[in-house]
Amino acid sequence: MSCRCISSLRRTTKIPFELIIVENSPDPLLEDYGDKHIYTDEFLPFAKNVNMGLKASNSDYTVLLSNDVFLEDGWLEGLLKCFEDDKCGIACPLSRQFHMQREDKIEFGFFGAVWMVKREVLDTVGYLDERFINSFEDSDLWIRTLMAGYKLLMNRNVLVEHLVGATAYGINNHTDNYRKNQKLFIDKHNDCGLDIYEDLK
Repeated sequence: MSCRCISSLRRTTKIPFELIIVENSPDPLLEDYGDKHIYTDEFLPFAKNVNMGLKASNSDYTVLLSNDVFLEDGWLEGLLKCFEDDKCGIACPLSRQFHMQREDKIEFGFFGAVWMVKREVLDTVGYLDERFINSFEDSDLWIRTLMAGYKLLMNRNVLVEHLVGATAYGINNHTDNYRKNQKLFIDKHNDCGLDIYEDLK
């Protein structure tokens, strides 16, 4: 699945980029796929893995791409277009899983399997909260991003394919972690006053 994801990335991306692959153990199949590899000696939660990748990136804009997402032509250009709005902090595409049609529209929205974050946002609000174990870490960052005055924008003219749950649902204790993370998220943000909170909790 990771190889298929990266193949779609290479095939559909026309502008230069650096691919940072974060793995919990070396995978010979992926050795030639990335520009930079980060290996750990143990299985780590999603937030810790992502933070290592974010900190290794030197770009003003970094994409978080799960290995169960497959891309189409123009996806990266479409995400970058969101940042023509100076207040955009995070940009995302529309997923086919929601059975919606393309629209030439950029509006408020969020999608957790692939999204682009501006370096300025990370410098302002910090990285993913590593207390969250494989769920709610993205929702937490989105709340903090909005609270800092940035926008979450979705380019509805960019569609991706997402194999829902192909990775997370196979992780041991996923349901228990989800419940614990939900409580942490509610305790942390129940007084944020944002409409998005009800959708995310």
